[in-house]
Amino acid sequence: MADNQVPGGEKFGELGAFIYAGDVRDNDGFFYDVLNAVKRVAGDISLARKMSRKASEIADGHGAERMVKELENIFGRQG
Repeated sequence: MADNQVPGGEKFGELGAFIYAGDVRDNDGFFYDVLNAVKRVAGDISLARKMSRKASEIADGHGAERMVKELENIFGRQG
């Protein structure tokens, strides 16, 4: 993890989009926590669906396309 990724990870966890296992640099049990999170989600389909809905409310999967369009607007279309 990088320092600038921590707040986003914490917030996504708070919002219920995924289970935040903490910062690997500060959490000696990080991999154990990740494994437990995977087991928890795998064993609870309603939790998996809820987290999926929450994540789709936050990110629509089209961010990269929007970034490209903005860069094209700024720099013009290349190639």
